[in-house]
Amino acid sequence: PEGSRLVSGGVDTTIRIWDISTGLGIPAGVLEGHTKWVCSVKFSPSGKLILSGGNDGNLFIWDAATGVIRQTLQRESVPIFSVAFSPSEERVAVGCGDGIVRIWDPKSLKLVKELE
Repeated sequence: PEGSRLVSGGVDTTIRIWDISTGLGIPAGVLEGHTKWVCSVKFSPSGKLILSGGNDGNLFIWDAATGVIRQTLQRESVPIFSVAFSPSEERVAVGCGDGIVRIWDPKSLKLVKELE
């Protein structure tokens, strides 16, 4: 978000936070929680949160500073291929393997809308 960090997800089921200037991982740098490969991962616009979706159908919101899962929004039987925060961080969008885009409210943990 501020240009000094990069977040990546991989087939090893982990999420890694990198310092772009050094190419090294940072202290909260390896996040574990997915059970299959991580398909999509994004920093929130503020840089304080990380959103991840995986082939395991799990959708997590992480604390970017500590690497702790703050919320679990979805545990589906379909893979999650794409994730995004709204600019205000009041909604998250999730593109799923069943062709449906789901919009979630991360504060209430409620599904707001499905787009088919």
